Amino acid sequence: MKFKVKDKHIYLVGALMALSWVGATVALVLLNVGLPVRLLIGLVPVATLVLLMRFAFRYAQQQDEVMRHITMESLTVAFSAGIVIIFLLGFMMKAGVPLHLDLMDGGYILEASFVVGYIIAYRRYQ
Repeated sequence: MKFKVKDKHIYLVGALMALSWVGATVALVLLNVGLPVRLLIGLVPVATLVLLMRFAFRYAQQQDEVMRHITMESLTVAFSAGIVIIFLLGFMMKAGVPLHLDLMDGGYILEASFVVGYIIAYRRYQ
Protein backbone atom coordinates (compact mmCIF):
# COMPACT_ATOMS: atom_id res chain seq x y z
CA MET A 1 0.00 0.00 0.00
CA LYS A 2 1.31 3.43 -0.97
CA PHE A 3 1.95 6.08 1.64
CA LYS A 4 -0.83 8.67 1.37
CA VAL A 5 0.43 12.25 1.64
CA LYS A 6 -1.85 14.50 3.69
CA ASP A 7 -1.90 18.26 4.21
CA LYS A 8 -0.11 17.91 7.54
CA HIS A 9 2.81 16.10 5.88
CA ILE A 10 3.28 19.01 3.47
CA TYR A 11 3.12 21.51 6.35
CA LEU A 12 5.57 19.54 8.51
CA VAL A 13 8.13 19.10 5.74
CA GLY A 14 7.63 22.76 4.77
CA ALA A 15 8.36 23.79 8.35
CA LEU A 16 11.40 21.49 8.37
CA MET A 17 12.54 23.11 5.11
CA ALA A 18 12.17 26.60 6.61
CA LEU A 19 14.05 25.60 9.77
CA SER A 20 16.86 23.98 7.81
CA TRP A 21 17.12 27.06 5.56
CA VAL A 22 17.34 29.40 8.57
CA GLY A 23 19.76 27.04 10.34
CA ALA A 24 22.02 26.71 7.30
CA THR A 25 21.97 30.47 6.70
CA VAL A 26 22.93 31.19 10.30
CA ALA A 27 25.56 28.44 10.33
CA LEU A 28 27.17 29.73 7.12
CA VAL A 29 27.38 33.22 8.59
CA LEU A 30 28.63 32.24 12.06
CA LEU A 31 30.85 29.21 11.48
CA ASN A 32 34.35 29.60 10.19
CA VAL A 33 34.83 26.17 8.57
CA GLY A 34 36.29 24.91 5.33
CA LEU A 35 34.55 24.79 1.97
CA PRO A 36 33.59 21.07 2.11
CA VAL A 37 31.76 21.57 5.42
CA ARG A 38 30.12 24.75 4.12
CA LEU A 39 28.88 22.83 1.07
CA LEU A 40 27.46 20.09 3.28
CA ILE A 41 25.69 22.70 5.41
CA GLY A 42 24.23 24.22 2.23
CA LEU A 43 22.99 20.83 1.04
CA VAL A 44 20.76 20.30 4.09
CA PRO A 45 18.01 22.72 3.00
CA VAL A 46 18.32 21.45 -0.58
CA ALA A 47 17.69 17.88 0.62
CA THR A 48 14.61 18.95 2.59
CA LEU A 49 13.38 20.91 -0.44
CA VAL A 50 13.69 17.77 -2.59
CA LEU A 51 11.66 15.86 0.01
CA LEU A 52 9.05 18.63 0.03
CA MET A 53 8.84 18.52 -3.77
CA ARG A 54 8.39 14.75 -3.70
CA PHE A 55 5.58 15.03 -1.14
CA ALA A 56 3.94 17.86 -3.08
CA PHE A 57 4.03 15.85 -6.31
CA ARG A 58 2.49 12.80 -4.65
CA TYR A 59 -0.08 15.01 -2.92
CA ALA A 60 -1.08 16.55 -6.26
CA GLN A 61 -1.47 13.10 -7.82
CA GLN A 62 -3.95 12.15 -5.08
CA GLN A 63 -6.21 15.18 -5.60
CA ASP A 64 -9.53 15.26 -7.41
CA GLU A 65 -9.92 16.99 -10.76
CA VAL A 66 -10.95 20.37 -9.33
CA MET A 67 -7.92 20.57 -7.02
CA ARG A 68 -5.65 19.48 -9.85
CA HIS A 69 -7.09 22.23 -12.00
CA ILE A 70 -6.53 24.78 -9.20
CA THR A 71 -2.94 23.61 -8.80
CA MET A 72 -2.31 23.77 -12.55
CA GLU A 73 -3.67 27.32 -12.76
CA SER A 74 -1.55 28.27 -9.76
CA LEU A 75 1.57 26.95 -11.44
CA THR A 76 0.67 28.80 -14.63
CA VAL A 77 0.31 32.10 -12.77
CA ALA A 78 3.45 31.43 -10.74
CA PHE A 79 5.64 30.72 -13.74
CA SER A 80 4.18 33.46 -15.92
CA ALA A 81 4.30 36.22 -13.32
CA GLY A 82 7.50 34.95 -11.72
CA ILE A 83 9.49 34.86 -14.95
CA VAL A 84 8.34 38.37 -15.89
CA ILE A 85 9.39 39.71 -12.47
CA ILE A 86 12.72 37.87 -12.57
CA PHE A 87 13.50 39.15 -16.09
CA LEU A 88 12.46 42.69 -15.14
CA LEU A 89 14.72 42.69 -12.07
CA GLY A 90 17.56 41.08 -14.03
CA PHE A 91 17.47 43.68 -16.77
CA MET A 92 17.17 46.47 -14.22
CA MET A 93 20.37 45.19 -12.56
CA LYS A 94 22.12 44.92 -15.95
CA ALA A 95 21.08 48.50 -16.66
CA GLY A 96 22.83 49.61 -13.49
CA VAL A 97 20.06 49.77 -10.90
CA PRO A 98 21.73 48.78 -7.61
CA LEU A 99 19.48 45.90 -6.54
CA HIS A 100 21.15 43.52 -4.12
CA LEU A 101 19.57 40.28 -5.33
CA ASP A 102 21.05 36.90 -6.04
CA LEU A 103 20.00 33.65 -7.66
CA MET A 104 18.06 32.40 -4.62
CA ASP A 105 15.80 35.44 -4.73
CA GLY A 106 14.33 34.09 -7.98
CA GLY A 107 13.08 31.08 -6.02
CA TYR A 108 11.40 33.33 -3.50
CA ILE A 109 9.70 35.24 -6.30
CA LEU A 110 8.40 31.99 -7.81
CA GLU A 111 7.14 30.79 -4.42
CA ALA A 112 5.31 34.05 -3.75
CA SER A 113 3.85 33.98 -7.27
CA PHE A 114 2.59 30.43 -6.68
CA VAL A 115 0.83 31.48 -3.47
CA VAL A 116 -0.85 34.40 -5.25
CA GLY A 117 -1.83 32.14 -8.15
CA TYR A 118 -3.23 29.54 -5.75
CA ILE A 119 -5.35 32.15 -3.97
CA ILE A 120 -6.69 33.46 -7.29
CA ALA A 121 -7.49 29.98 -8.65
CA TYR A 122 -8.94 28.71 -5.36
CA ARG A 123 -11.31 31.68 -5.05
CA ARG A 124 -12.46 31.17 -8.61
CA TYR A 125 -13.57 27.59 -7.95
CA GLN A 126 -15.29 28.19 -4.61
